[in-house]
Amino acid sequence: MADCLDLATSSAPAETGEIEHAVFVPDRIPCDAPCFRLTDNKTLVYWNGWGTPDAPLARGTGARRYVVKVNAWARDHPRS
Repeated sequence: MADCLDLATSSAPAETGEIEHAVFVPDRIPCDAPCFRLTDNKTLVYWNGWGTPDAPLARGTGARRYVVKVNAWARDHPRS
């Protein structure tokens, strides 16, 4: 779980918990983890760019992959 969502600039979550416009606070993103969930949402998974799985998502499941790319650290991160 990560408390990195900028509540002031992100859109409000829908009933499903999906956030249409998620804005993250760069220095609070868990960059060493391949993926993370937000503290208030236990169903959506956000993937750091370097940790995104190559496998396609299963069709018909409604699954989506949210990839987070942060330019501030991507250049210096060992896995980018």
